[in-house]
Amino acid sequence: MRLTRILMIGFFVVMLATGIAATYLPSNATEATTEIAVATNKAPDFTLKSVDGKDVKLSDFRGKAVILNFWGTWCPPCRAEIPDMIDLQKQYGGEKFTFLGITINERKGVDAVKDFMTKTGMNYPVLMDGEETFGKYTAFVPEKMRGAVPTTFVINSAGDILDVFVGMRDKAAFEAAIKKATAKL
Repeated sequence: MRLTRILMIGFFVVMLATGIAATYLPSNATEATTEIAVATNKAPDFTLKSVDGKDVKLSDFRGKAVILNFWGTWCPPCRAEIPDMIDLQKQYGGEKFTFLGITINERKGVDAVKDFMTKTGMNYPVLMDGEETFGKYTAFVPEKMRGAVPTTFVINSAGDILDVFVGMRDKAAFEAAIKKATAKL
């Protein structure tokens, strides 16, 4: 019985590791596009569903600075930095700037995300199921840091990636990034 349990746990660990690796590695179809984007520091465009089921593209925000945050409701550091993002969205959000959240690995689905947004008072757009998009963006992250969340990209109004934050950041770091991204607007 004990051996069976150990084998089952080992199998689960291998399957989990394989699934995570497959989720975050870019596919061959997007590899060339990602390489071009990295060479020019241009944020790759994407289309994802909002929590309301509408298609949203990064290019919808052209002309506006964006802090693109890959996160999950299951991630304690992600949850910890969201109140600062909410405050800064109130202060700076508008025609020149917005936060944009993209969930990854949300196994409980859109209802869990909507519930989290309501409880926390999230006041910026949130998009669902961003694993493939996250894979494209990891090309901009040092290899040893790929796959971690939260991972955040600071994008200026021209669509250039100015900074990448891997791991949780404080309010001061986000505010400095907003000022940098909106400096020429």
